[in-house]
Amino acid sequence: ILGSEQYAAYQATRKEMLRAAGREYDVLLGNRLTGYRLTPDRSAMEFAWVSFNATYPTQNTVEQANTWYDRWSAFQTNHAASIGGFHTTDLYKFMVTQNEMVKAAVMGVLLSLVITFVVLVLATWNWWISLLGLVNIVGIAIVFLGIIPIIGWSLGENEC
Repeated sequence: ILGSEQYAAYQATRKEMLRAAGREYDVLLGNRLTGYRLTPDRSAMEFAWVSFNATYPTQNTVEQANTWYDRWSAFQTNHAASIGGFHTTDLYKFMVTQNEMVKAAVMGVLLSLVITFVVLVLATWNWWISLLGLVNIVGIAIVFLGIIPIIGWSLGENEC
C-alpha cells in the first residue's frame, strides 16, 4: 500500500491541504521527523520512524535527566516493546556526560584520598597521624559536599 500510486497521491493531496490551511510547518516537520523506507522492490517496509515534540526542561540535574530517561524507557516497554525501537533526544546527550562526570568525580575523590594517605604516611612515618589527617580531610569534604545541596545549590562541571 505504501508503495502504491494511490498512497503517493494521498500524501500529495494531504500536503497541499496543509499548506492551504497555513500549516507549512506540519509539512516540513512531517517530511523530516516521520517517514518510512521500503525495500528496493517496494514490496515491504524496511523500517519506519515517528517523531513528536515532548515537553521537558532543557536544563536538568543528573537525577532529573535519568528520571526522564527511565520514564520514556518504561513507556516504550509498556506500549511498544515488540517493535524493537529506541528513543532519543538532545537531553540524553548531556545526560550521558553528566553520568560519566559523576562517576569520574567519585573516582577522583577516592583516588585522591588514597594518594593523600600514602603521602601523609611517607611524610610523617606514622600511620596513626596520617589516618587522623585523612579523617580531617574527609570531614572537610563531607561538610563542603553536604552543605551545597542543603542550601539548594548543585555541583556543576567545574566543581566535578
